[in-house]
Amino acid sequence: MDIPDLILSNLKACHNHNDKWRYAYELIAGAAASLLSTHPHYVGTSHYGSKQHYDAQPGILHDLLSEAHKVATKTGKPIDLFSPGLKNWTAGYFFNSGIVRIACAYEYTLCTACGKDPYEGADFKNDSDTLKQKSPTPELRKLLDVIRRLKNSGKLGKLGNRQNQNNEVNDLIGQLVRENPLTKQEQVGNIYERLVSKDDDFLEAALFFVWCDYNWFKHRPMSYPSPDHPRKDPRVQFALALRAYRALCDLYSWSHNIPQTVIGSR
Repeated sequence: MDIPDLILSNLKACHNHNDKWRYAYELIAGAAASLLSTHPHYVGTSHYGSKQHYDAQPGILHDLLSEAHKVATKTGKPIDLFSPGLKNWTAGYFFNSGIVRIACAYEYTLCTACGKDPYEGADFKNDSDTLKQKSPTPELRKLLDVIRRLKNSGKLGKLGNRQNQNNEVNDLIGQLVRENPLTKQEQVGNIYERLVSKDDDFLEAALFFVWCDYNWFKHRPMSYPSPDHPRKDPRVQFALALRAYRALCDLYSWSHNIPQTVIGSR
């Protein structure tokens, strides 16, 4: 099964939503759309080199967008954001969009499942403990345990030292990749399947990765690892984001079917 099929097969679990769950569903669907848009372009590209190029000379991006706009006007077609020169920037945009939506959807799903106003913000430790009392599957219990560890380790929000958090995430991802060395020719689907066999470690690394990159958006600046770190390999990033996304689909599918009268509001 290729990556788009993996995403779409898990999105099927997120249906028959009611008004209470509508926004959570839309966040998950948005994450899927972003990752699907990213997949054929971002994986295996030199995205970071291009990003540094754009950052150093922002006028280049302006010129590329202007040229794409001229072509669209001439042909009467929508702007091709995946045209040569633009596709790395566009794919990175969609990937980052997916990361943010995955992280937001975790908070929204936990709050909604616990009968809370999602805009109050999730109390990950207490909300995870509450949901674990409702007979989750073994896989979901692992997910809820990881969410609790995220809270305890200070990797959420403004807790703790962000540089230390980033180093911990880098160490965990680096260890996983050293245990499962990559080859340049290996596709992201194979990397995903090999890493996911290390389910507990990979799930933790995936969630840590998503949350730390999400917080990078909220609390800049936050440094990335060295150029040779596997976390900078777009294939590793995509596998991690996909694992976090699939975990969220499982959590959503399970928790939105729990009767509200069972959970109660707090």
